[in-house]
Amino acid sequence: MRRTKEAAENTRKRIMEGALDLFIEKGFSNTSLTEIVHCLGITKGVVYWHFKNKEDILLQIVKRHCEAKIQEAVNALSDPMPEQTLYSFYKKSLNCFTSDERFIRVYNLLSQNHSWPEDIRNRVFDMLHDAGLKERGIVTAHIKKAQEAGAIRGDIEAEKIAVVITSVFNGLYMLQTKDLLPPEFFMYDKLIFEPFSQTLASLNL
Repeated sequence: MRRTKEAAENTRKRIMEGALDLFIEKGFSNTSLTEIVHCLGITKGVVYWHFKNKEDILLQIVKRHCEAKIQEAVNALSDPMPEQTLYSFYKKSLNCFTSDERFIRVYNLLSQNHSWPEDIRNRVFDMLHDAGLKERGIVTAHIKKAQEAGAIRGDIEAEKIAVVITSVFNGLYMLQTKDLLPPEFFMYDKLIFEPFSQTLASLNL
């Protein structure tokens, strides 16, 4: 049973990876299901066993991407005073645009959203929005734990600070996807956290 599940999961991943390559190369609208199965050397029946259609493949690619990013936030920010703090977590996230091959491929796909059918584009935006809210909740919980541990002043509203932090970095993500952040940015990116440091007082960002 375990081998069967592993084989099914591997096939599912292979379909998504192959489709992702074609979506980036040819565009989602210009890629047919026939081309996907031909590229992978499988049958349409295998694809339909795992996915409803081409649109479902795209949605599942984005879903897995969002889940992976949320899990990274959970792992990095579960402790109120971890080695990988808010600063290092977001620095790593920004560096993904140049160091994480799959991250780059997914964002290349997302940058083509203007050519997608409107309903698919809206559903993807909803998924990204929900992921953003979850990330905000994780950052909020991180700040509250740090307050309880005495690492952050207790007279600030964690939710509002989390809104500012996540909004700033989501904006930076957008600039990064358009290749609008110059190399010099990463030399002095910690300056972004100076206002947060002043507000949060003793938190070592």
